[in-house]
Amino acid sequence: LNSCNVATVAVASYLLGRDPHEQIDYTDPTTFLRLLAAMLAGSLTSGFMGAMMETPSMTHEWPENFAYWASSELVNFIALLPLMIHFPLRSKRAALEEKLPRNWGVLSWLPAAAFILSLLASMKVSGLVALAIPVPALLWCALVYHRFFVSLLSFIFIMWNLLAIGSGLIDYTADFSSRTEIMSTRLGVALVALAPLFVSTALAMQKDMSVRLRNLAERDALTGVLNRRTFWDRAEQYFRARPGDETILAIVA
Repeated sequence: LNSCNVATVAVASYLLGRDPHEQIDYTDPTTFLRLLAAMLAGSLTSGFMGAMMETPSMTHEWPENFAYWASSELVNFIALLPLMIHFPLRSKRAALEEKLPRNWGVLSWLPAAAFILSLLASMKVSGLVALAIPVPALLWCALVYHRFFVSLLSFIFIMWNLLAIGSGLIDYTADFSSRTEIMSTRLGVALVALAPLFVSTALAMQKDMSVRLRNLAERDALTGVLNRRTFWDRAEQYFRARPGDETILAIVA
């Protein structure tokens, strides 16, 4: 089992690079696909090694063992890997401040509050609807919060549903004596949690592209200083915001 875990982590780490915090570039549209590729490669490695160890001593066939181990590891990757990659490094204070909402007003708490309430509401229904109820609130959080908080909420979503279903808090009609039903439930919950992670990554790429386009429009490409039009626009805004400086603005104009 230790060999299986080490091999799984080694394969995923190799695909992500030595330092995922530095290697993951959210300006690249293929970033999310790169994360998925690392998850799948690690999961398939776990499935192969787990099936090789388990098949000789169990009554299950090799393909079933392979699918069971691979799906279980994929759920772990989806739940934990984005959270670990986006976790703010202790040495980077600016990164931590960036991940905290600048205004903790009532509106900032609404998406998270809606998500928690939807999790509680899912216990009142049964079947697949229980898994779908928190999804709109989770997508709302992906539109508002930083990737770290979205990863944290996705982790909570996965853990909550798996624990709630396993303990009977959610009446999910499935025969958990069957490995197929267990794999289906785990993968269903984990794949749903990929949606907010994808939305959050897409928004990060869009924001970065907007910043780049704004810099190209406002600054000289060679020196990096403001161009003439942007300089006059900002100077005008500055003087208009200061009472009594209309005379200076008129003279400068």
